[in-house]
Amino acid sequence: MSNESLSLFRLENSIKSEFVPFDAKTIKKNIPSFSINETLNTKYVQPLFSELISNVPQGNQPKVILISAAGATGKSELTNYLSASLKMPIFNLSNHNPVASNSLTGLFFDCLGHIELGKFVEKLKTGQSTLIIDALDEGYIKTTVQGFNSFLDGIVEISSDSKGTPFILLGRTQVMEHCMFYFDDKNIDAKLLSIEPFTVDQAKEFIDKQINEQRYIQQYKDLRDFIIQSVEGFFQSQSEVNKKQYKSFIGYAPVLLSITKLLQKESNYKGLFEELSQKEDKGIDLIISIVEYILQRDKEEKIKQQLLPNLLKHRDEMFCELVNDKAYSIDEQCARLLHLQLTKSFSISLTEDAQFNGQYEEKIADWIKEHPFLEGSKIQNAVFESYIIARLILNPIYKESVYEYLKLKYKDAFMLFFIYHKLDSAKNIESSFFPYLYSSLKSLDDKFAYSSINIEEKSCSDEHVICDVEFELSDREDQYNFEMFVDKNTDLYLGNSISNASINSPINILLDGNRCELISPVTINCHRIIINSSEFIIEKGIKDSVGVIFECDECKIDYSKGQNPTVLNHLNENQKFQIISLERPEFPFSDNFLNSDTLTKLDPMLKEKYLKLRKIIVLFRSHSKGRMGRFKEKIEDERVTGYSVGKKVLAALIKSKVLYLEGTQYFIDPTKIHEQLGVSYNEIRLRVINEKTIEFLKTIEN
Repeated sequence: MSNESLSLFRLENSIKSEFVPFDAKTIKKNIPSFSINETLNTKYVQPLFSELISNVPQGNQPKVILISAAGATGKSELTNYLSASLKMPIFNLSNHNPVASNSLTGLFFDCLGHIELGKFVEKLKTGQSTLIIDALDEGYIKTTVQGFNSFLDGIVEISSDSKGTPFILLGRTQVMEHCMFYFDDKNIDAKLLSIEPFTVDQAKEFIDKQINEQRYIQQYKDLRDFIIQSVEGFFQSQSEVNKKQYKSFIGYAPVLLSITKLLQKESNYKGLFEELSQKEDKGIDLIISIVEYILQRDKEEKIKQQLLPNLLKHRDEMFCELVNDKAYSIDEQCARLLHLQLTKSFSISLTEDAQFNGQYEEKIADWIKEHPFLEGSKIQNAVFESYIIARLILNPIYKESVYEYLKLKYKDAFMLFFIYHKLDSAKNIESSFFPYLYSSLKSLDDKFAYSSINIEEKSCSDEHVICDVEFELSDREDQYNFEMFVDKNTDLYLGNSISNASINSPINILLDGNRCELISPVTINCHRIIINSSEFIIEKGIKDSVGVIFECDECKIDYSKGQNPTVLNHLNENQKFQIISLERPEFPFSDNFLNSDTLTKLDPMLKEKYLKLRKIIVLFRSHSKGRMGRFKEKIEDERVTGYSVGKKVLAALIKSKVLYLEGTQYFIDPTKIHEQLGVSYNEIRLRVINEKTIEFLKTIEN
């Protein structure tokens, strides 16, 4: 990884030495997925890039440049800028059929015809042309892994003997890493870059270009700077990678668009500055305040002043007060915007007067189309969208519509997690909402920082389990804690991509979707695991992690969709995919089976001690500072230690210094665990037991 940021100017210069602009006239047939942007956005603020991975020898030019970022962080704007600036065509996989081996040549033939196809491929090989391929993540989702890799083979074929950089690829981080490793295996010189958040100066430039304030410049700057200083640093890592602003909240484009929307409508900069400065809101709190300020002002300045006066003529004072108070509330605005996206009708019974309600609905149906959250007919950025979802999911009246929107329209945006965390004062997650919240936080994952999830049983009855749910970011010490109610008769769906996850609860886990990816470490200890996916992919994640372990009463394949799952296991020799259960699972998971009854040869008391020891040890997880830690109250909880045997095992682990207490947490000493027990932490997770382990257990009183 490079220590220096790469500017867009340098990136452009590195690929255009022999470059010949693409002639849009050569396009014979218009196809939605193939285009060229000919209009340069004068308000575009050029980002910086950090280099994540490169296999390009010093002095050489990469054959493929990959650019990754989390959702809604400027990939589309960058694509449009590069296309307009360098006259590069765009192949957008989100608008294309599922890709496979001949997708590239087929596209070129359909758009350019036989003669121009050959000319364009030749220009790609000679460094005279570059093709931008956008939305790799969406292309990956639409097809199988093998189909997607066959598509990448088309890129490999053209790039292998090319002289320039024939391809620039853009997509979300996880898929771009898959592409990078694939190109590396095929000996293609490639470089994976990441779009960095805007710096504070770039954030100011972004807002200034949108506002273009000419009259009250100083008052505008005072307000702009106050907001930026209040928001800045929400996502700055305390350790700061290479001293750069890292995942800085203020550098997130949708946040800046929210600030811009506020300032565009503001005529009294000084008044707003005084109002905001009296509050203690910082970071995410200020952004929520800004969002709610926009919503509240739309009611006060539009609906109450312009729409309602005519409707309320000749109405008595009490009726007017009721309507002015209830009409166009924040929940109502959010619900109307959500239903507009779903193209579904929406109405409320504002009063008991049906005639008035009808008049109100008729008028408001036009007003909502001009809402400040909209750009055209769509919600204009991920902050507004995340706020609407988080607000309405907490309201039982609108919950069904929110889930419909999530299934049909929503794409992961990290803001959803943090806005929901602030709005949900009870800190409860519905099990059906969990996968959306989890994937929201996971959209931040990259090589520098990653999210993790821990789900543990808190209490249990015959009908349900209440779980403690902890989310963490590796570059922050903050934990985000929730409770989740899980019905024992339902299956908890985690999402189609699971990583850095530890689950220890007697619930049913569903691994669903056309493709299910598990990225080590993943440990699931539950009642039942149901697999209902066509492609089951296990990837290596954190170095030296245990791998992927299922420990359950039963592991079943659901064949109801007619699929036969395939397993692609990419773990290295130091990591394992292990299924620990009483019954051997069906093919193709049968080779990974370990019978959970392997301890039957042990003396019953030794077996009980070992199971208690293992239950304690497996609770430990990697701490943000690199140690294996767990809070004291979690380890000493009766659900973990039980009564006399468990407490004696814990005491022995502390006495032998396998565990040590520091402040409010216990930590594992990896040297002592091997010295005293003869096994490592990972081996204990895999139920490895040897003579030294047995000797240690025998020293513990019965």
